[in-house]
Amino acid sequence: MNGTDRKDRIKILILMGIMAVAAVIAVLWEGAEAKAYQYAEVELYEASDGRNYLFLPSWADRAAESARYEGQDITVMQSENLASVEIITESGSLSGLQEDKEARERGKVTIRLADGSLCFAGRIEEMRSRGNSSWALDKKGFQIKLENSADLFGMGEAKTWVLLANGFDETGIRNSIALDMARETGLAFTPEYETVDLYCNGEYQGNYLLCEKVQAQPDRVDIGNGFLIERELQDRYEIAVYLEGQGGFVTERGDYYLIEYPENPTEEQIEEIRNFVQEAEDTIFAEQGIHPETGKRWTEYLDADSFVKKYLLEEVTKNYDGGVTSAFYYMPEGEEKLYAGPAWDYDVIFGNNTLDEMSSSPEGVTELSDHIFGPDLYSQLMEQEEFRTEVFECFETVYLPILEKLLENGIDTYAQQTEASMKMNHVRWQDMDNRYQYYESYVDNLRYLKFFVEKRMEFLKEVWIGGEIYRTVTLQVEGINWRKFYVKDGGLLGELPTPFLNDSLFIGWYREDGKKYDPYRPVYEDMVFEAAWQQLYTDTNMKRG
Repeated sequence: MNGTDRKDRIKILILMGIMAVAAVIAVLWEGAEAKAYQYAEVELYEASDGRNYLFLPSWADRAAESARYEGQDITVMQSENLASVEIITESGSLSGLQEDKEARERGKVTIRLADGSLCFAGRIEEMRSRGNSSWALDKKGFQIKLENSADLFGMGEAKTWVLLANGFDETGIRNSIALDMARETGLAFTPEYETVDLYCNGEYQGNYLLCEKVQAQPDRVDIGNGFLIERELQDRYEIAVYLEGQGGFVTERGDYYLIEYPENPTEEQIEEIRNFVQEAEDTIFAEQGIHPETGKRWTEYLDADSFVKKYLLEEVTKNYDGGVTSAFYYMPEGEEKLYAGPAWDYDVIFGNNTLDEMSSSPEGVTELSDHIFGPDLYSQLMEQEEFRTEVFECFETVYLPILEKLLENGIDTYAQQTEASMKMNHVRWQDMDNRYQYYESYVDNLRYLKFFVEKRMEFLKEVWIGGEIYRTVTLQVEGINWRKFYVKDGGLLGELPTPFLNDSLFIGWYREDGKKYDPYRPVYEDMVFEAAWQQLYTDTNMKRG
């Protein structure tokens, strides 16, 4: 043995000693330097019912792993078909990332395919938790930045990758369905993904989507030195711009946009994209979609094909957040035209929402304005005959066949691929406070997904292909949309629900002209009714007494 080999062997032995908890040591060579990466033993998980579970990746030797706990009362569950991601953090814990969104960790990551073969091993320069509303859940999403760029699962080279937790979706496949739908319809730069089992420091974390981050670079959103912007909610915009220093702008109609690229835009760049978006907005809302000063049509500002497909993606899936947040647009270098996309964030689609009865109904054409902070952009575009015609044609020729395939066997195919993993995930996070979880069993949540897709498809076929006319009856409470109902033209809606207001007596639903709602009159037109109240008490002491 020569001196170099001996030194290398000593290095390996030292590393093995440091990481004695590892079940497997995989050694990768880079020239004469040996680097060791570990795959830690999977630890038992004690559920709230006191039972102990052993969650194994697809490639694990079930018999050998089970033998380690011979004589103990444990339940062994094993994933199937999926790759596994093992992360070892520098601190040996995830508690910092789970408790503080600003916390950062370093570490190592090992990825193995379903058959156990090594896919990737490398160092993590930075790991952090991610998410907005999903941050409230115990099951966190993560973002990892590798020390060196890597091509994971053939998605293209990049440093930054996202681990989506799908915490609000008990089926775990809504994001996958929507991203695949976007890709199949031809929406450019749709993020690619791989469904995986995530283990951190030997602890099973659940079923995740390892996917590309929406960012401007050659293997992601390839726009050169163009612009990538995102419409956001006002509070998130203000935090990003005023506290974190991100570039952004607000249009005259009150839409808030963050500038994702360039990352540190100059004032001139901010003004350039703001002026263009404002001019496009003015054109869309101008008479006949023609700018009153430049004389340009809306099609000269917007790429009609991408806007039609992106609108349909949100409308068909009835995405509660569609066009509201995580709504990306881009303008490639050298072009004076805005494109819609890429697609992102679809865990609350197809009825997976209980915040209101608008998004949970498979009926209705929302034009993305049901949300209280929804944009008027798409409802205005639907006023343009050219846009509306393209929407109807694209639905019939592109989206409808996809929905039919989903119902034929597509949803079942997704489920078969991930079912074993999702059953593990359900046990691991059975006590998670998921406000959208309606059914206890995985099977029933899957049945509901199929139900919603079928009813949504039937409704849109009636309206957009069959020409069926539906009327909208909107109920408002103190000026805020409370419920929205859809009824066929000439149909009866019947009795309406009663809202509640402290210390007040509800006396009925009234139109702006003072006419009271009559459940026995057919609905022939869209109508808006406001809740009317009668104050029960006028004296504070009487109310308390």
